[in-house]
Amino acid sequence: MATGDAAHAVELAFVHPDEPAQNTYIERFNRSFREAVLDAYLFSSLRDAREITATWIEEYNAICPHEAWQNRSPYQYTTVNMPDYSTFSCYDK
Repeated sequence: MATGDAAHAVELAFVHPDEPAQNTYIERFNRSFREAVLDAYLFSSLRDAREITATWIEEYNAICPHEAWQNRSPYQYTTVNMPDYSTFSCYDK
């Protein structure tokens, strides 16, 4: 994996240590996930962690508005702004 995939022209790029601004989207997601799930719950099992995470991901993508996406959820934004890529038929109304 460290060399990439030459057959598919994949080139790996790494974020430099101590420079999280190079990948702000994932840093924002990591912070949101850490605050809402990892810091908020004590998991009793891996299954418990997966169930709580699945619920949070659905809420994060379908319900919570994001300021960067004109106060729409990611599902809503994708449906409106990228209809060719959207698979979220519940927001096609």
